[in-house]
Amino acid sequence: MVLGAEIVSKIYPFFKKVLDEVGFPKENIEMIAVDRKKEAYKQAPNREEKGLNIHRVPTFIFYNKGKEINRIVEYPKETFERDVWKIINGKKYNPNYRAATLINLVIKRPKDSLLLLKKELISFLPEIAEGVKELNTYGFVKWRAKEKEVAEFVFKLNTEMYPNNYVPFSSLGVFYYEQKLFKKALRCLYKSLSLQPNNKEIKEMIEKINTNPKT
Repeated sequence: MVLGAEIVSKIYPFFKKVLDEVGFPKENIEMIAVDRKKEAYKQAPNREEKGLNIHRVPTFIFYNKGKEINRIVEYPKETFERDVWKIINGKKYNPNYRAATLINLVIKRPKDSLLLLKKELISFLPEIAEGVKELNTYGFVKWRAKEKEVAEFVFKLNTEMYPNNYVPFSSLGVFYYEQKLFKKALRCLYKSLSLQPNNKEIKEMIEKINTNPKT
């Protein structure tokens, strides 16, 4: 189980209740906290989260014979107990943040295949995504895990899914800025500013690039 400290107090009592009911040995419980700092965003101290597609916390992953069968991501769909019951009894259960889960599957394809899929993804992902922040967070997770090509793909996809929202353009701009791709960064940041004219942080970043583009 991978946890974020801010949600532990909300969901842990329900988790503990389930474990107590089934008599689960307390010595077999291991909780792993993830970082909030940008340089290690959603990463555990020893990278225990690596390969598990952790993009929201807490994440409860259920296995059967070593194979993942489902997961509860961040918060229950109904109640924690009800969600657990559905999963372990093989009932239909779609966890939260389905768009990020789907992207995690398709990014394993070759780059050329991804570009061909983009139009199809844009046609239906907004219907299952939980707003602009879902893929935005996912992009940052991939970026900080040093999966830069994936992060760029996700950020750009988000701008096309939400062309009238300043957030994805701002995030893509910050991404390009840190890669020292200043022309690309400015294009994204100016677009973001056009959608959010009074955003002080975007203005400051644009000014910083224009004043000293080699910063």
